[in-house]
Amino acid sequence: MVDYLAQIRQMMAESKFSEALSFTEVQLSILESTSRLEILPLYLELLETQKRTPPAILLIEAAESVVDKNIEQAQHWIHKLSSTDLKLHFRRITLIKIKMAEAKGNLLELYRYITELNLYLYEAKVPHRLDVVYKFQQKYFKHDFNLRLNDLAIYLMLSELTLAEETTKELILSCYEKSSPRGIAEKLKAIREVILSFTERSYLEIYSNFCLLSVEGISDKTDYKKLAEMVIYFDDFKFQILLLNLMINLGFTDCVENYSSDIKNNVVYDFVYLDKYFNHLKKFFHAPRETKEKHSEAQVSQADLVLNGQKEVANELPTESLLASAEELLIMKTLKFHDYSLNELLELAVSFLQSDFIQAANEATQLCMEKAQNDADYLKACYLKLICLMKHKDYRATLDLSFVAIEKAVEENDLLSFLYLQAEAYLQLGDKSKARKILKNISEIDSNYRLVSERLKRLDEI
Repeated sequence: MVDYLAQIRQMMAESKFSEALSFTEVQLSILESTSRLEILPLYLELLETQKRTPPAILLIEAAESVVDKNIEQAQHWIHKLSSTDLKLHFRRITLIKIKMAEAKGNLLELYRYITELNLYLYEAKVPHRLDVVYKFQQKYFKHDFNLRLNDLAIYLMLSELTLAEETTKELILSCYEKSSPRGIAEKLKAIREVILSFTERSYLEIYSNFCLLSVEGISDKTDYKKLAEMVIYFDDFKFQILLLNLMINLGFTDCVENYSSDIKNNVVYDFVYLDKYFNHLKKFFHAPRETKEKHSEAQVSQADLVLNGQKEVANELPTESLLASAEELLIMKTLKFHDYSLNELLELAVSFLQSDFIQAANEATQLCMEKAQNDADYLKACYLKLICLMKHKDYRATLDLSFVAIEKAVEENDLLSFLYLQAEAYLQLGDKSKARKILKNISEIDSNYRLVSERLKRLDEI
């Protein structure tokens, strides 16, 4: 190889350009790709000295070979291409420009070239995605709405319905999690348009209908059927929350309570997600559900009901029934018509728990939480209410309220109390891994707290 280069340079030094050009052309035709790329720059240089126009395909090949190590040289050869050549070899040239933009750190150019190439491939109906482009997209614009919308179109073109559904879900969720309320409608319209542009859309029709009802609301009787189909199809917790939000926006308030109860029973129910993205929906999950049947004793392991000096209640709180007796109902009505102070209500709540008036205690703690003027008083009432919820066996509501309490807790004892009740709720729900994790956190803070080490040991043995 060195001999060939030396011979070419010698002929160029002797101004034997024609001979050098002919010799180089022969070598380009017979050498393998690696060696060929070494001679190619010399060949282009010889063509320039002869004032001959280099073939576009060779200019592109030369630019591709040096773009990773010599951006200026690659740019020099690209600039020699005519507008016709740029259109004819759009895909290869844009790939070179993408690499140059990335090397220069110019994200605006990089985004523009990726978008242009994706659009070109889509319009050309090219049934695949270029890995090199997708690599840059994932690295710099992983959650960009427009690029992900293009991915959806490609998956639909390929009839990859599973990937198309995953992308559709991601796009719809991004409208609520990453967009301002002002831009949601336009994005949902765009998602629907892409889905409807393909005839083979199968169950993606349901997501299209969600976008339609979210933007335009109910317009005819068939829309009620579409809404019912969503209720049946959506088993994903986040989409159930989106559907609940849609029901409220559409005015179906009579369905909200029942549907929120169903959502609460979802195995991946996540109050933190609610608190972060749909704060206005928390009111449908805070209150304990009404219980119409008798229940057996709700176990509140080691619960001492002591928080910042409140009166102690026995650890075991036996209850024969969660149905309110006539006496308890009278007590609950009395609470509403008397202006008790917060401390009086707290004392009453503890007394009610000791007397096994769980619903009356729950009512008193709710009034306490409403009257609380500071976090300390709120947490006292909150702890008692959590005990009531545990007695009601409303473990989902227990988790919801415990997250709120933990956010407000400052004192170590308060934090440990709420964490312990949270672990108990997870245990009752059968989620031993989360319960174990919380108990380990408690043990790291105070290994002697409520015999938590023994609890952990028993859990590990299961």
